[in-house]
Amino acid sequence: MEDRLVIWAARPLERIFRDSAPSRELLERPLELSCVRNGHGGCMFGLRSTASLKGVRLRATELRSEEGVIPAERIRLYFVGSIPLSRNTPMTPVEELERVAPCEIPDPLLDVDEVDLEAGVTQPCYLLLHVPRDAAPGVYRGKVVAGAGDAVAELEVVVRVHPVTLPDRGSLYVTNWFSVENIARAHGVELWSEEFWRVFEKWVRFMVEHGQNVFWVPLDTIRIRRRGGGYEFDFTVFDRYVEILFRHGAELIELTHVARFREWGSGELVYREFRVEGESGVG
Repeated sequence: MEDRLVIWAARPLERIFRDSAPSRELLERPLELSCVRNGHGGCMFGLRSTASLKGVRLRATELRSEEGVIPAERIRLYFVGSIPLSRNTPMTPVEELERVAPCEIPDPLLDVDEVDLEAGVTQPCYLLLHVPRDAAPGVYRGKVVAGAGDAVAELEVVVRVHPVTLPDRGSLYVTNWFSVENIARAHGVELWSEEFWRVFEKWVRFMVEHGQNVFWVPLDTIRIRRRGGGYEFDFTVFDRYVEILFRHGAELIELTHVARFREWGSGELVYREFRVEGESGVG
């Protein structure tokens, strides 16, 4: 590969891995999206350099068509981190797997402005576009520019906006399950601390912006304590959790399960255990 720094696009729903390498055909292909107004469109793209580079940054230009302009502020660019995958989903045919474990999978959108590129190792990236509800239908063109010092690469972006406008509030209920423990661990904060609540609020806001309107609430947010001959229930954490959800646009909540299947594909149910504190507050 002659170019020191190159950039190329995947197709929507395709992933770019750290060992992905572009063909000449891929290097000549633009990043293409097909969107509706007041909707989001996204696509991965990759960066790769023949030499190690420090402080690589990304920026996007505005998108222009004969009918109008979509401001660059409507585009978010992310470097994508990778997570280790120790095993694949059980009972899945090999031909249906993206990668056979163990491997690394590009997944988290990193909250960083720049990264260092290692020579010969691909950096996955992600473009996320929100199309204004008043955007004129048509074909818009712009660029993503990546660079560090005199090493610069450009990727053409082509967006087709259709004459359809999504309502601010959808009619489809959407939920994505997540782990509050993993959120706390990823950000190095203590679960239910003030630092956690600040991080959690950002997560909720981001998920609502991208169409999630149903959120699960862990049963552990309800603190259970023995008191005399009965039980006392403390909803302090639960209340704060739910207030954040509804403040940012959640429409429904769902509680986590009281039972699970013993193993994948099993018909046997196992009821979950609940942490109950003694009168001293120790469980």
